[in-house]
Amino acid sequence: MKAEFYFDHRTYTCSLVQVDFVKELKIKNYQGFVLAIKQGQKIGLLGKTRHNAKKIDVSQSHFYNLIKAAMSALELQTRNDLILERDRTIADGDEKIQQQNREIRVLNEQLRIVAEKVEHLSAEKQQLAMQIRDHEIRESSVSQEIEDYLGLETDLSTEEIEDEMGETEINQNIRQLAAQ
Repeated sequence: MKAEFYFDHRTYTCSLVQVDFVKELKIKNYQGFVLAIKQGQKIGLLGKTRHNAKKIDVSQSHFYNLIKAAMSALELQTRNDLILERDRTIADGDEKIQQQNREIRVLNEQLRIVAEKVEHLSAEKQQLAMQIRDHEIRESSVSQEIEDYLGLETDLSTEEIEDEMGETEINQNIRQLAAQ
């Protein structure tokens, strides 16, 4: 992790790295000098390279305050990174929510279309049922008319037969009277 900070009107960069299983704080100034302090040590190295660096007592107030400022900058950077990560997580969650909202809108539209189709089919079914009832009523009416007609025809046939029988009796009576 790396952070930039200002101390005593100057810009510094710092980082916390792992060296030989121990954390080491490195603070670099604008001139390229690096102060390296291993965790728990009171002596650090100051120089442009490790080989030509000189040992320094980091408990001196100037170095102590510089180290505190560097650690604060790293802590702030860590918190900032954490906030950024949370923001990314929230943004990802928001994107997922928006995607799900879009999918819900599509599903609602599909549901609306299906409901319209069901309503249309229900209306068609009701209309067909009414047409079938009308057809059955007409069929029943026609059947009744046919039955009435056939009944009338039967009655007419019976009357004709009775009329013929009456005529036959009359004719027989006439013949009997004429024969006398």
